Amino acid sequence: MAIKAGIISSFILFAVLYGTAPAAGLLDGELMFHPMNQGGGGHQHGQSSGRPGGKAYMLMNGKNSIMRMWKPDGEPVTIEISGDYFDLPKTGVDNYHAVVVDRKLEGVQDSYVRYIYRRGKPAGHSPAELLAISKSTLEVVPDPLPREHQRYQSGETWPFMVRFKGEPLANVEVALKTAHGNGSDAVSDKEGRVRLHIPDDFFDVVEWERDKRRADFAVTVEHQDGAMRYRSHLGAQYELNPMHWRSTTLGVLVIGIGMLAGAFLGRVRGRDSREAG
Repeated sequence: MAIKAGIISSFILFAVLYGTAPAAGLLDGELMFHPMNQGGGGHQHGQSSGRPGGKAYMLMNGKNSIMRMWKPDGEPVTIEISGDYFDLPKTGVDNYHAVVVDRKLEGVQDSYVRYIYRRGKPAGHSPAELLAISKSTLEVVPDPLPREHQRYQSGETWPFMVRFKGEPLANVEVALKTAHGNGSDAVSDKEGRVRLHIPDDFFDVVEWERDKRRADFAVTVEHQDGAMRYRSHLGAQYELNPMHWRSTTLGVLVIGIGMLAGAFLGRVRGRDSREAG
């Protein structure tokens, strides 16, 4: 499909950053921004970028674009773009913040959205309030966002919603693509909702060995309205599913052994009590 072909080259760049592909797609022109956490790590949920004193995020192809950040209470803050690397302004409040980059070219309006979890004093607002705000003309919205100590993981299926001018957009193709070049797609229903699968596509996974790697993915949608073509990306990180090193069967077995041991000890204690009496 056309939308898949349009974003595959974009993710060659992500693959370059994660060391999995040659630098063939660096000038493809797609708008995107992401945490500076090469090789995994992660910046979502308040983690360090790994570059003390440096810029925490990188903006690609952001010339002539406008960047804003919505705080948990819905207040927008304009971010000055002075180069390819930047920090986000401090807000001092806890919970998700939405960062949106808009770029308008001839006949095309691009947007890139990313939800960032930041630490601070309690915001007193739920992520649902932030999601309800229309932050771009065409927008892919998580439905819902992962909770605070939860993240997108490989092998999972997650719901999303497409909105155009604040209203649900039905019957449009929505595609998810990972930094490793894999993905899934679906067509939005009458309420603008889709369910998309995150592939289990990390390389060189050693089963039963803990692996904290993460990578980027984006959910992309395009829509033509008159002479203007709108294109929007929702960017996020996903991590390797811990089921690769956790065994449900083993866990059930351990619990079963524990229960049997407890029952046995109970019987022994009961017998000893009777004999003592």
